[in-house]
Amino acid sequence: MYYLDSDGSLIPYTEEPRGGAVGEGQELVNFVPSTSPSNRDYVARARYLVGNQSQSSEAGTSAASALEVRRAIAKLDRATMELREGILEDEDAERRIQAEVLLNAYSRELERKKASASSSGLLINTEVSGSTSATTPQRVCQGCYDEIYADVPARLYNSGGTALERVVVDQERLTIPGRLTRRQSSSQLSDLADCPVCYQSLDEVGGPAEQELHVKNCLEGGKGATPETAKYLVYRLPAESTLLGVECVICLEEFVKGSMVARLSCFCSFHSACLSSWLQRGKSCPVHAR
Repeated sequence: MYYLDSDGSLIPYTEEPRGGAVGEGQELVNFVPSTSPSNRDYVARARYLVGNQSQSSEAGTSAASALEVRRAIAKLDRATMELREGILEDEDAERRIQAEVLLNAYSRELERKKASASSSGLLINTEVSGSTSATTPQRVCQGCYDEIYADVPARLYNSGGTALERVVVDQERLTIPGRLTRRQSSSQLSDLADCPVCYQSLDEVGGPAEQELHVKNCLEGGKGATPETAKYLVYRLPAESTLLGVECVICLEEFVKGSMVARLSCFCSFHSACLSSWLQRGKSCPVHAR
């Protein structure tokens, strides 16, 4: 490197030593990167992932391509996941509050963008670019495939079938304390007093096994020649539910009193919003799809 003198000649640049004798080296301390939230600012990381796409997307919403929409949704999804993981292990109370506020804002923005993309008819494809598009799992033989999905109703994983129909259960049709005992109702159906599809009293159906079979057949559309669309239940969790304190396998948060719960015909239960978001991706039951 050279610098220009006043007379126009080039003079080689030499860097002057800063402290210490010439020729002496500086010892470097070994650096071990840490992934703990106390040493890694996950809030700044989440902000960096999202950037200012909210302002830019609002300005060019009409011209936004499907690729840009997918990219924005993926960044928000990654940012919310980063915040959730960081909050669990963060011991800094002030930063944790900032992260919770940011998580709430990004979650609302994520749901808004997903709804906007769905209403605009944009296909949100979660497949890796360049991979073969498929709506069913890749399988070697039919026997292995049937063995994996033996306990799953066909309508929950058959891509050729129609979408699941949502059935909202009235609060009056949930089990009232004293109306049904735990002996008369199975643990799987302990929240239900009547069948939410045909409205028959489960107490009249028989024992727990008969009750489960009856509700399962109704949710799967029956066994007639022209079965109806498969259904899943949605209801508000009562205070006496056996699901209280159980984790939803999608969001890993516990069910609490008043939570809106969705229950599939395989008797797996999730938060209603979690299952709705999961089914929009074309997935089967989150538990049996593993």
